[in-house]
Amino acid sequence: MGQGTTISLIKEEIIQQEKQIEGILLEIENLRIMKKQCKNWLFFAITMLFFSVIVFKGMFLVIMVFLCFMYVVTSYFQSDRCDGLMSHYKNEIDSIEEAINKNREFIAKYKYFSHFYVAGTQYREDRFEPMRVLRCLTYGGETTDVKLVREPDNKYDPNAVKVLVCGYFVGYIPKTASEEVSRLIDRGEKLNLSVDMERQGSYDRGYRAYYELTIYVLNDKKL
Repeated sequence: MGQGTTISLIKEEIIQQEKQIEGILLEIENLRIMKKQCKNWLFFAITMLFFSVIVFKGMFLVIMVFLCFMYVVTSYFQSDRCDGLMSHYKNEIDSIEEAINKNREFIAKYKYFSHFYVAGTQYREDRFEPMRVLRCLTYGGETTDVKLVREPDNKYDPNAVKVLVCGYFVGYIPKTASEEVSRLIDRGEKLNLSVDMERQGSYDRGYRAYYELTIYVLNDKKL
């Protein structure tokens, strides 16, 4: 799932995917109508061919045979093209339905899911904090030693939530997500937290760190 993913966004994605399927089904129906027309043209061309052989002679017969032949060839290729497009669209529907099923499984599993960068990392209290945090990370730069602390007296955001990694304050939940996350904390939801750290800089000048935070709450309903 991408950054900022939430259950509501996934539900919106499912709605868009279902609309996409409806549009494709309409295209398939149009192709079926076109294929039926091609069969009618083919029948008409063959009928005209027999009629021309019986009625016409000479150059006029040659012209009529040529026109009928062109109708037959065109109808055949148009019908074959319709078959190819319908097969492509059906495969596309299968792919979209698979994505919808995965999204529904995701919604069934998670009550809440969000993934974003921690905000306000430039205001850290200790410029060497990234190096201290680094000691508790795994080889891949990840840790689950994460704690969220409500900060209701914050003058900039009453829903502010501090992020502590390995006991060090590293920043805040972005304002776009702080209200929802603060509600989860207030309700006492079991938050599953993990952080992936990216760092830049040097020992002399200090380090700039970016913390990618994943928060999710499992759905307690049985699947």
